[in-house]
Amino acid sequence: MEALRSAAQVQEAAVNSARANAARIEAETAKFDRDARRYRQLFRQGAVPAIELDTRELALVSKTRELEQAQREVEQAQRQLEQAIKRIEQSAQRVRSVSQVRPEDIVRAQTQVQSALVQLERARVELNTAAVISPINGRCSKSTRKTAKPWVPRAF
Repeated sequence: MEALRSAAQVQEAAVNSARANAARIEAETAKFDRDARRYRQLFRQGAVPAIELDTRELALVSKTRELEQAQREVEQAQRQLEQAIKRIEQSAQRVRSVSQVRPEDIVRAQTQVQSALVQLERARVELNTAAVISPINGRCSKSTRKTAKPWVPRAF
């Protein structure tokens, strides 16, 4: 149970880290957007070449994709945190159900153990009284049968 709580804390830290990363990238994306808008205006005025505008717009597109990826990572980390919390709740429920042993359950288990012990003793008695009888007289000097093949008597 403690290991699950520890895993949930680690996962919560991962969510916080992913959120911080996404916030940082979002701020960078806003800066790239301002730069791209400024360069568009400068390009229209003829103050910068098209290659400069293209470079700024490409940087904005790249940063926007990076932001989308960071947001997906935040969502994934949140799902994993929710799963960890769910596992903790399930484990707690199992602990509660196990800790509530009823006297009837104990009696039933003792009865099953007694029944199994009786069956074991019966099997031991049957094993001790069992006898193997050969259909013919003689000794076995060599086994020519393989396992899983039935024995069929041969005429001599």
